[in-house]
Amino acid sequence: LLAGHETTANALTWTWYELARDPRTYEVLRAEIAALGGRRVTLDDLPLLPYNLAVVEETLRLHPPAYMLGRLCARDFTLAGHTFPKGSILTVNVRGIHRRADYYPDPDAFAPERWLGDAKKHRPRERYLPFGAGPRVCIGQHFALLEAQLALATMIQKVKLRRPSPAPVASDPQITLRPKGGMPMIVGAA
Repeated sequence: LLAGHETTANALTWTWYELARDPRTYEVLRAEIAALGGRRVTLDDLPLLPYNLAVVEETLRLHPPAYMLGRLCARDFTLAGHTFPKGSILTVNVRGIHRRADYYPDPDAFAPERWLGDAKKHRPRERYLPFGAGPRVCIGQHFALLEAQLALATMIQKVKLRRPSPAPVASDPQITLRPKGGMPMIVGAA
C-alpha cells in the first residue's frame, strides 16, 4: 500500500517542482493536454500525450522514489574484479546511474525530450531503473505510470502550481526519495 501511493505522490511532487523551475516545459505540456479540448483525460487519451509521459519519465530519472535497490546474490558473483559470495547483499544506486554523464548528456538537466522518439528506443534498459529490472521489477510499474500520467494531465487542466521560493529543494533520502522540508506550492487557476 505504501509503495503504491507514496512513490507516485513523491514522483508527482518532484514533477511539479521541475515544471515550476522550467516554464517552457510546462507550456509545452499544457499545450499538449489542451489539445484534448478540455474534456476529462482518460486512459484512451494517453497515447495522444507523449510529452506528458516524457515529463513523468524524466522526473523519475532525476528523482526516482526508489533511489536505491538491494539484491541478494543467489550465487557467487564477480563484478569489476570483486567477488561477492552467495548471500551477499548488493546495493544498486539507481539515482547515481540515472545521473551518469556517459548515459545522459547534461545529466542534472530536466529534459523530457530524452524520452521522445528514437532517443528512448535506443537507450539500453539497464540505464533507467526507477522500477528496478529483471525478475524483481516492480509489479506496479505499469499502474504507477498510468496513474501518474492521468493525475498530472488532470491537474494541468485544472490548476497551476507555483513555488513561493525559487530556491532549490534538497532531497531527503528516506525509505523513498522525498523533498526535504516538503514542497510548499501556491495553487492557482490553470
